[in-house]
Amino acid sequence: NPDKFHNTRFADPLEPEYGNDRRISRANLKAAGKPYLWSHAHGGQRFTLHRAVQTVTLEGGELQNISRKLLELMRLDGVVFAREDELVRLTDGAAQPVSHEWLQWYLSGLARFMQFDNRSKKGKIVDCPLSLARLIGALSGQWNLPTLEAVLTAPSMTSSGRVIQEEGFDRETGLYLHFPVNETWQTVPEHPDEQTVEAALERLWKPFEAFPFVSPVDRGGFLAALLTAIVRPLLPTAPGFLLSAPVAGSGKTLLALCVAALCGATPGVSSAGRDEDELGKTLLTELRRFSRCIVLDNLARPLESESLCAFLSTPHYSGRLLGTNLTISGRPVAVVLLTGNNPTIIGDLNRRLIRISVDPACEKPHDRRFDLEPLNHVQEHRLELVRAGLLILKAAQQSGFRHDGGRLASFEIWSDFIRNAVVWIGKKQWLDVGDPAASIDLSFAVDPETNRLKTLQNEWKRVFGKRGGTVAEAIRRATGKNAPDEDLYDVLNEIAGERGTIPPRRLGNWISRHEGRIVDGS
Repeated sequence: NPDKFHNTRFADPLEPEYGNDRRISRANLKAAGKPYLWSHAHGGQRFTLHRAVQTVTLEGGELQNISRKLLELMRLDGVVFAREDELVRLTDGAAQPVSHEWLQWYLSGLARFMQFDNRSKKGKIVDCPLSLARLIGALSGQWNLPTLEAVLTAPSMTSSGRVIQEEGFDRETGLYLHFPVNETWQTVPEHPDEQTVEAALERLWKPFEAFPFVSPVDRGGFLAALLTAIVRPLLPTAPGFLLSAPVAGSGKTLLALCVAALCGATPGVSSAGRDEDELGKTLLTELRRFSRCIVLDNLARPLESESLCAFLSTPHYSGRLLGTNLTISGRPVAVVLLTGNNPTIIGDLNRRLIRISVDPACEKPHDRRFDLEPLNHVQEHRLELVRAGLLILKAAQQSGFRHDGGRLASFEIWSDFIRNAVVWIGKKQWLDVGDPAASIDLSFAVDPETNRLKTLQNEWKRVFGKRGGTVAEAIRRATGKNAPDEDLYDVLNEIAGERGTIPPRRLGNWISRHEGRIVDGS
């Protein structure tokens, strides 16, 4: 009965000299199929616990009973979880989809399969039939297995302040904490004092104090990225982070990799792809892998992506893998990081990205040397930095402080939790940081779509005044044979031009897409 005996204290099974002291060992029975006793005797020892193997007899007419028994054993074992209509399994801090062949192998070890042999007139031991493994995989809706949302490799915290720091499956959140070094973890106090929190902030920021962030808002944006990395799987949504610099070699990718290391991820740094389909495929692949961090490096093209917009701002994302009938769905739990040299972001994606600008203000930034190598430091001191971030979030959450910048649409919980903590730190003057959401206004200011709309509105007002005009009238004025309006033509051509013409439908659709939007008060 794992629910009854999980975390119960026991005597050390092999050390009678401790007098059978029941305080010596602790049982962890929810460690993903690896239940164990941890004993503190002689410096610590892990004793793996194994269940007695049950026999399953394969005989006609018993398919439903057999499948029910196997599912019951799977629930007890705690290795396989459900995610939407797919079975997934845990492997050393990661999760991956279950194939029929793996399920056959797994069930063959989970139970002893017995089949009557007509020749010997006796029962004989056999492997689990592949057809039975396929049947188990097809029983979506009847599995009654725990639903896995994400896998953590370090403690984390909910927006209500509950710290998840016990290894195993947390049923309330659907998260599994793979944390075999938990005996060395120093728990987060329920009410940390300000001196402790200020020291924690100093530890968390130490690897990044030499980076040339352009402004307090950029510094606040990166602090928000660090704090988001620690708790992202517990947030329904979170904005992405765009690391921008005027020149190559400024440290953008290094900063992104540091955030990934804090997530406990070793991301495959990739490009945003050549088109929307390629980027959508990348996002679905990372979703299926339960990726904790996605880094899209060196944006080389103006980026406008409906897929990325949805991935960032929806608590449930789904799509079909290209070239297949397989639909992938689930809750995004990855921190999304983009880097580029003065990258161009188009349209609504701007409000979903916190822009962080760094500028080394030198000709050869790649020749710089740091006294402390940031990525190595984060990797070596990850748990210490995670604990520092949790202390900061815990204190901010308990302070009663609420920033006055409103809640960021689509990211309300993130805004109340992460953004609020950053602004609170700025108010405390512990670090020169500004509101990370303030960078969104800057992003829209340099958004080519916004600038086209602003120019179009100015030209429309100049040409038509208060009476307004239609698309057809605008095209006639811009392309008239006698006296074409060249300024109007330039903006219409930039918006909807096609091989020297301005198609009315294309221009009308563009204008309709921006109906009701206010730019510079118009």
